[in-house]
Amino acid sequence: MGIVTLTTDLGLTDHYVGLVKALIVQRAPGATLIDLSHHIGRADRLHGAAVVRQAWRAFDPGTVHLVGVDTLRSPDLGFVAASWGGQYFVAPDNGLLALVHDEMPDRTTDLTAITRQTGVSVFPERDILAVAVAHLAHGGPLEVLGPPVPQLHTLQAFAPQVEGSDLLLGHVMQVDGFGNLITNISKQMFEDLRRGRSFSIMVRGARYRITKIDTLYAEELEDLSLDADLQGGGGELLALFGSSGLLELAMRWGHASNMLHVRVTDPIRIEFR
Repeated sequence: MGIVTLTTDLGLTDHYVGLVKALIVQRAPGATLIDLSHHIGRADRLHGAAVVRQAWRAFDPGTVHLVGVDTLRSPDLGFVAASWGGQYFVAPDNGLLALVHDEMPDRTTDLTAITRQTGVSVFPERDILAVAVAHLAHGGPLEVLGPPVPQLHTLQAFAPQVEGSDLLLGHVMQVDGFGNLITNISKQMFEDLRRGRSFSIMVRGARYRITKIDTLYAEELEDLSLDADLQGGGGELLALFGSSGLLELAMRWGHASNMLHVRVTDPIRIEFR
């Protein structure tokens, strides 16, 4: 038995996560269950995608990831199981998985073999997703879960956009527990467009501007333009690429989201010159 990770918006104040885990261990005894997060914002697909995107590469091939975010609004879209690099992802087909990965999946099936038996479920994390996860964790083949899916749904409005050769547009995907703003702009995308040029990362229009990438949260920025109301506010704004390779904006000694009044889905603009 391998590893199963769980990421949901169910929270931990009720019994729901325990029931999901109970079904998995009943059907796949010996599987190791690891919680990534159950505090995803309710139906917040961007937050869920950001958490899974930053974590999945730490796991070995054969790992199965249950991603139960915004499941009750997904019956019309369906539920899917897909593989990337030997790992499996089981989730509603609501655009979330397309934000976790930049590449197309190796294989994708919908979960009609399960949904035909369950019908419409008020608890799809247990009745649909956990059943598929247990099957895969027990070594079952992906293909028996349903027919291939030609293309996953996407959240195109929140995908990074390149305009011409000098402009990269992204969004804040997550505000972590430290107040850091985690964007959907990868280091690879940034460097491919930058090509050694100087740049300006702009937040809230052009009110806050960063012109340097740091490597540590504690480093100071010299090339920083801030409004007077942020100066002396207990923090220095910086940009860096986190361990997952995504661009983050952070506040030294402070909470970037609160101090800049920036939230999930807010735009990030990068100009190259």
